[in-house]
Amino acid sequence: DCLSKGRDFSHKGTKYMYQGAQLLGLPNLVNSLLNIKEYVFDRQLVTLDDCRSVIKNNYEGREDLRQLFLKTNDWKFGSASTEVLDLCNQLIDCVSHAVEPLKANGNAVKFGLSSPAYLSQSVGSPATLDGRKSNEPYAVHISPVSSSIDISEVLRFASSLDYPYNCLNGNVVDFIIPSSYQKHPEKLVAIIRDAFSRGLFQLQLNVLDKQTLIDAKAHPDRYPNLVVRVWGFSAYFNDLPEEYKDNLIVRAETYETA
Repeated sequence: DCLSKGRDFSHKGTKYMYQGAQLLGLPNLVNSLLNIKEYVFDRQLVTLDDCRSVIKNNYEGREDLRQLFLKTNDWKFGSASTEVLDLCNQLIDCVSHAVEPLKANGNAVKFGLSSPAYLSQSVGSPATLDGRKSNEPYAVHISPVSSSIDISEVLRFASSLDYPYNCLNGNVVDFIIPSSYQKHPEKLVAIIRDAFSRGLFQLQLNVLDKQTLIDAKAHPDRYPNLVVRVWGFSAYFNDLPEEYKDNLIVRAETYETA
């Protein structure tokens, strides 16, 4: 319609022009709330004043609390446990109702559980109660930040989320597959087929290993054709800003132990 109307997409040249909002750091939020429930209320190991203090002081002098909040547990974001899914669905429902009245270009505003701003918006942001320090990247899309959650579990988790009618602006599971899957591709195919049959929305995968990425960063001339998935698009690893290379390396290391 842009050609026939002589107007660009941004000037209502298309028949359909939806605008959306994107949720940033949902895994960080969920893990922070789960930590509060577990360590403040259930086990009473930490007080709410402790929580306020570590946010304000960026965990200065409280590395013990940071390690406690970072601790790998079966009930972190991406786990298919009922408790985690219920909390996520409550948050999604809350945002859905908050966004529901909003209109843009005469259409209802959509929202999604993914955002490409996990690095840019983390700069200057305070620490969070999942163990993330100030300025550190937020979690990427619908991706676990726990080494105990593998690809099959996070896909079961994402397939079990309740996506309301206005949750259509990108709900991406982003995962770095260990290169060991290259030896058994049939296992990965079975996992992916099962996930989409259960209602998975969108999936972005990288098949990488940490050492390859580290070497590619140090010796870019050796890897001129190394392509990685970033968000919604792929790019040559050598062309990425340094902070995105570092982020991929850290995530690859996490998922290699999953």
